[in-house]
Amino acid sequence: MRYLALFLCSAIFFACSFDNPAKETEEPSEIEYCRWLLEELYLWELPKDKDSFTVPESLFAKVEDPYTRYVAPIKAPESEESSQTSFSSGEIGIELGLQTGADFPLLAYRIYPESPAARKHVPRFATLISLNGYTLKGDSALDTYRNVLAKNDTVSLTYSFNQDTVNVELVKEKIILPTVFLDTLNDSISLFSLREFREQTFDRENGTLGELKTLLKNLTPSTKQLIIDLRNNTGGSLRQCSEAADLFVKEGVLFSIRENQLYSDGKARQIEKIYRAKENSSGEEFDIVLFINGRTASCAEIFTLALATGNPKVKTIGTKTFGKGIAQGLWKTPEGALLYITSMQIYNRFGESYHAQGILPDYSCEGNYYNCLAQINLPLASLKSKVILSNSVTEIKKDSFGEAFFEGKILKP
Repeated sequence: MRYLALFLCSAIFFACSFDNPAKETEEPSEIEYCRWLLEELYLWELPKDKDSFTVPESLFAKVEDPYTRYVAPIKAPESEESSQTSFSSGEIGIELGLQTGADFPLLAYRIYPESPAARKHVPRFATLISLNGYTLKGDSALDTYRNVLAKNDTVSLTYSFNQDTVNVELVKEKIILPTVFLDTLNDSISLFSLREFREQTFDRENGTLGELKTLLKNLTPSTKQLIIDLRNNTGGSLRQCSEAADLFVKEGVLFSIRENQLYSDGKARQIEKIYRAKENSSGEEFDIVLFINGRTASCAEIFTLALATGNPKVKTIGTKTFGKGIAQGLWKTPEGALLYITSMQIYNRFGESYHAQGILPDYSCEGNYYNCLAQINLPLASLKSKVILSNSVTEIKKDSFGEAFFEGKILKP
């Protein structure tokens, strides 16, 4: 029996993980192995004709839960890597912002650290003029950019910034992406854009948690309020999101789980685990606003409920979250396939499930979140027109702070 990890899969792709080894047994056939694990671990009722299937694909196709699935051996390595690591292949390290109505609508919304663009010092908020001689102008700019980038391993990028026009040569590569971004709005308010929770990110050793800790250390002493943007965050590692949440909660229960856990006798038993906050973490004293929406899912929902449930220092703004409060175990079969099996359910600190219901925000808001902040009386008039990036300060428009306030569309890898 070859056990890998337990994953809390996100509403869209992946999510949370932790270890739980089981004893080696004699290897059964592929279909026997799959059927046995489903019978022991799956939370709900299996198809009545489960014993009639001779191939795993047919068996898993009949299971009604969309998150319980079989990944064939040929696709298993890619699936396993993507569940642990935040990366993008064939990239130059520029996350695009699309400014509708502009002559040259593409701008470098973010520059990923240690990427080809970063090494050539392409600045954030640079306007992209051309790629390999093709002008990036008007409604066709995005399609032109994508087509040229897809067909070439090396590209010549021309951009403008501060009235200067610059040309650089960039070679595409696989990029390990950051999952947390910090924009300082003014002396007292900082915005964290929290994309996902991964074990391996730009912080190779500590993942998302390490990124978050580093950025918290870099906050100015005058910072009093944090805005954490969890919109479109579909999940990640359970260890990562639980320990990340603990950074901001002083005491008490964060959340709890009930899981069908496999033991060395080959039988599963349901266990309950309560996650509690540890004192003296770096983010406990801040007032916090969480941005959420319908694609805030899985571990991002755990993070949300761990911070916000019964906590007057935390407010939520946006729309109802996805409602993914179950978890999938990840197993490797004798033939090298991967099995994702729903075996866990998550509850808030009061023992309440949010699965298939989602988490309702304290303040309902869609569209421009900059305007939404007026609902909770943040001192918007004092926001300065600047964003702190690494060791430099770049002047930008007042309504363009971070993902929450950018008026155009953000195009992620």
